[in-house]
Amino acid sequence: GEIINAIRGESQADIRVKHEAGEEMAMISIKGTQQQVDHAVSLIEGRIKSVSDERGPPWESKVIEVPKECIGETIGHGGCNLQVMSDKSGCKVRFVKATEVNPEEPEGKQVCLIKGPPDKLLVAEMLVNERVAEVQQIHINKRLKSLQEQRELLEK
Repeated sequence: GEIINAIRGESQADIRVKHEAGEEMAMISIKGTQQQVDHAVSLIEGRIKSVSDERGPPWESKVIEVPKECIGETIGHGGCNLQVMSDKSGCKVRFVKATEVNPEEPEGKQVCLIKGPPDKLLVAEMLVNERVAEVQQIHINKRLKSLQEQRELLEK
């Protein structure tokens, strides 16, 4: 809010910003005289360019297919596992409806979407795949234990 307020003050334009939490894009509306609007646009574009320069290369995306039965445990309670993966990799890791990435995908399907600097995507992908492998191993161990218990009951 501080930067946009400074731009409002300098340009004397009425600037409104609509931004939803977690969204990459925001909607900016500017009202005023042509000179005020042009000045505000110039200041906003300058700010966007300076922030882009500070951040380095543009972020890229990677989609990972995760078996449906592993999604919940991969995410973790309240998203705790995703947060750890995001913190360790420097990327945003989340699950989205597959149709958001590819409209051809079936309804209800979810995929893991990783967004981040190109040089960090591989780390995030590795962390997701490691967690999925852990979850799959947990499922295998549970099935083996159940089968062993059934076998023991039959032998009695």
